[in-house]
Amino acid sequence: MNVARPLSCSWIPLLASVVLFGCQDTAKADYGKCVALNAKGDTEAAWKACEEAVRMDATTESGKAATELLTKLKPAYEKAKADREAAETKAADEKRKADADAQAQAVALAKQKVEAKFWSFDRDGECTGHGWPPFRKTYEGGTFEEDELVALAAGCVHLFPGMRDPQLFTVFCCPR
Repeated sequence: MNVARPLSCSWIPLLASVVLFGCQDTAKADYGKCVALNAKGDTEAAWKACEEAVRMDATTESGKAATELLTKLKPAYEKAKADREAAETKAADEKRKADADAQAQAVALAKQKVEAKFWSFDRDGECTGHGWPPFRKTYEGGTFEEDELVALAAGCVHLFPGMRDPQLFTVFCCPR
């Protein structure tokens, strides 16, 4: 004998949440961020928030509004993006120039201490056998790092790469 039981009140909140969740505007929060960021003048961040709102659900009221706002923001977004990229490129160029200037200054200071000495004025078979510059030289007078800095700046290559032995570290294959 089957008797129908009435729904208990504990099921009502669950059913209500299922119905409400299905109708929820999932793009609303990101669209709100987009509007707020746009009002602050942060065009790139506003663009990203609007894109996220559209990604969440382009069919909701907020998703449609975000799509419309993206269309309006596009020229300002492209300009802001280009300006940021230009500023980043300029900063990177300035850093490279500063690094190159610092390196040149370090080489100039090291050259005051370091002296290059030919082992021979003839081509060295060991250097040419590796395809390196043909003349064997030693660089001495500074620290290991200064000797190496001057040699590498002169276009030399370590005869014994990776060797930190004081007797061998300063031996290089160099152009004339």
